[in-house]
Amino acid sequence: MVKDLFRSSVYSPFHDIQLIQIGHQDCIPGHYSGPYIRNFYLLHFITKGYGQFSIADREYALQTGDSFFISPGLSTSYRADDAAPWGYIWIGLKGIILPQLLDEAGLSQKSPVLSYSAALLQALRQVELCAEQDGFDSLRTLGQLYLFLHELVKCGSTQADSTPPRKKCLC
Repeated sequence: MVKDLFRSSVYSPFHDIQLIQIGHQDCIPGHYSGPYIRNFYLLHFITKGYGQFSIADREYALQTGDSFFISPGLSTSYRADDAAPWGYIWIGLKGIILPQLLDEAGLSQKSPVLSYSAALLQALRQVELCAEQDGFDSLRTLGQLYLFLHELVKCGSTQADSTPPRKKCLC
């Protein structure tokens, strides 16, 4: 059974950063999404299980503790494993500061996968909680969103400085 929580926002008075959607899902075996082209940034954080993420001509095998990043305008798809399907939390964002922050986190079309920290996942869950309690456009939600982005940059820059390298493509 698919457990799903999904919320979305159409309007925001904020232009630096805007929460477009946030949710979580425990997928059924073989559940897939795509190929889709989105008009916002989308990040998924795998909280359990396994799956595959495809972007352009590259495919990544992912598992609990990994996250994947989707840029606007790119065709992507992803699929839950048949034996141990993944569950994930996702967040969709727009904003004029995002390209710089995502670059600082080391996320790009050529490097779309990141292993996340417990602090990053906790920050994301706080964004989801605030959005549920106060709405997408509340100052509290926006504050939590900035804390999440801080943790994302911190996590990504830590991995960029470490060895071994990030997840390798299955191409």
